[in-house]
Amino acid sequence: MINLSFRHLIQIMLPPKMRNKVDQLVFKPLYKRMITFFEAHPEIAATYKMEIQYLINQKKIAFFPYPFIEQYEMSNVRVEKDTGNGMNYVIHLGKRLYFPRNMNKNNVKKMYCELCMEQDDNSPHRYFKNSFDVTRDDIFVDVGSAEGMIALETIERSKGTVLFEVDPFWIEALEATFRPWNEKVVIVNKMVSSYVGEDTTTLDQYFENAEDPIVLKIDVEGCENNVLKGAQKTLSYQETRVVCCTYHRTEDSSVLKTILEDHGYKTEFSSGYMLWYHDLKIEPPYFRRGLIRAWH
Repeated sequence: MINLSFRHLIQIMLPPKMRNKVDQLVFKPLYKRMITFFEAHPEIAATYKMEIQYLINQKKIAFFPYPFIEQYEMSNVRVEKDTGNGMNYVIHLGKRLYFPRNMNKNNVKKMYCELCMEQDDNSPHRYFKNSFDVTRDDIFVDVGSAEGMIALETIERSKGTVLFEVDPFWIEALEATFRPWNEKVVIVNKMVSSYVGEDTTTLDQYFENAEDPIVLKIDVEGCENNVLKGAQKTLSYQETRVVCCTYHRTEDSSVLKTILEDHGYKTEFSSGYMLWYHDLKIEPPYFRRGLIRAWH
């Protein structure tokens, strides 16, 4: 799931008129720079022919430059309020997915649309597929869980779940979502990194005595490299599998692929490309791989 950056979260929660101003100031100039670049470099454009054509047809940029995003409409999302705790939620695969209490219904609808869009079968941000999934023997570890939708999807088929989320904005909602599974879910309000500190931990420290197979899902706003640096022993477990975002930084796909393959993993990228336009320093060729899957 997109572990929402501050800029991304603010954009969702802005009134429509303000969002339009942001589009005018930031995203439309980026669109023009991209089209100019690809017109001048047809040899590079050939790699992203489908994606570029979609953007030209839409006359704007998009995280996922593919037609499948058009089926996700806010008007199709039903948001309910829990009268017990006063928090908004949606029903996702038959389960309640809660959102922070300071998010109004329109913001919840917009965010939920984006979350579902990410996990579309055709999305470059889709974490799991039939040949790479969480099983009943696995501990699912969600590093950068945000609202926890992926953990909610896997909760019934995992042996246990550990949610790492440093931002207090999400904690109350996570606790409400996973209350029915208290016996198999742990929520850790710490940052996962390459070192241990007062508010920071490493995967190696937390899973020092791990006995079960681990599936790591990592989405931490460009700090994925640091998470892996703090997981040297965890990555050495033969039954550890990893799915890790690679779109936050230009170099992430090559850097993270090298780290995982140096630990003996087989790897594959998800299909397609993303346009992470919230990176205000984004450079050509603009499009990035969404995530990498790794297994022994």
